[in-house]
Amino acid sequence: MNYLSSASVDVTYRCNLRCRHCFDFGGECAYEEMNDDELISVFRQLALIDLSSICICGGEPILRFDLIRRAVRLVKELNRGTLVSMVSNGILWTEEIADALKRDGLDLVQFSLDGLSDASYDHVRLSNGKLHRVLDAIKIARRHGIRVAVASLPHAMNIREYPSIISFCEKEGVSDFRAQPLMPLGRGELNYKDLCLTPEQNDALAAYLSARNAVSQMQITWGDPVDHLYMYRETGRIPQICVNAYGELSVSPYLPITIWNLNRNTLQDYIDLEIDRYALRHPIVEKCLARIEELSDFTSIQQGLPVLFKERNIDISQELEDAARVHGGKLRKSSQG
Repeated sequence: MNYLSSASVDVTYRCNLRCRHCFDFGGECAYEEMNDDELISVFRQLALIDLSSICICGGEPILRFDLIRRAVRLVKELNRGTLVSMVSNGILWTEEIADALKRDGLDLVQFSLDGLSDASYDHVRLSNGKLHRVLDAIKIARRHGIRVAVASLPHAMNIREYPSIISFCEKEGVSDFRAQPLMPLGRGELNYKDLCLTPEQNDALAAYLSARNAVSQMQITWGDPVDHLYMYRETGRIPQICVNAYGELSVSPYLPITIWNLNRNTLQDYIDLEIDRYALRHPIVEKCLARIEELSDFTSIQQGLPVLFKERNIDISQELEDAARVHGGKLRKSSQG
């Protein structure tokens, strides 16, 4: 039985913004990313394992527009039932982009909306007055029949705007609204004191969102980035596939630990060898998971680990492969296609 449920693929870390809260230092990464053919190979392998959803992430994915069009078409050709989504800041969206992606088969796009005034939005996004482009992007995507979700960062300057932000999203037919607290990672760590809410503000917003969800046609949630790590510890499995822009699989997008490399072996090899089980029992991973109990435990600089997205990950993939083979796993002779 296939235990894998979803995947995310970072197609680039290039970005048209330099947001103050960005956990992956969008726009600053200097390492060479996978080329189009390598990324298409990744999407082909993902499409063939019957996942419920695949999310195209970044950076800003629209900067590789031709590539993501190929990827969406390929996944839908190979597995029509897989929901294909993408995340975007929305600033580059146009009618033409929305029309093309809808025709290719894109099911959902998640836009980031971190304020409803230029001052509050640019307090984190530094877009120089581009909020109107994001609001237009939401309307454009809906006009073309693409389901829209919104992610929002609560911060010191937008906390009072949430009733208006949610009302706007409801009016425009947004299906899902997720508020996720500031993570002390990447540039978010550098700007944490200036951006973060007080505990009282966090509690008040969480209570408001819960009450609003009870009466809204949208699904409104208060995100918790730590939840997936609790689930990994309890089940001993990693049901999500997290692929970075270099073809590496990680335990979590928030931990700089590579557990598999699609430039060396296939995704089917990863599944057959049950690499995720071995990863969760590796001393480095066990130590990280044991240390992280709440959001504040996520930091870019952790003892013995590289700086997330600024330095190359610790790569334990060969150790995990060797351990799996010793304990009865057998690599299939297969092509990355």
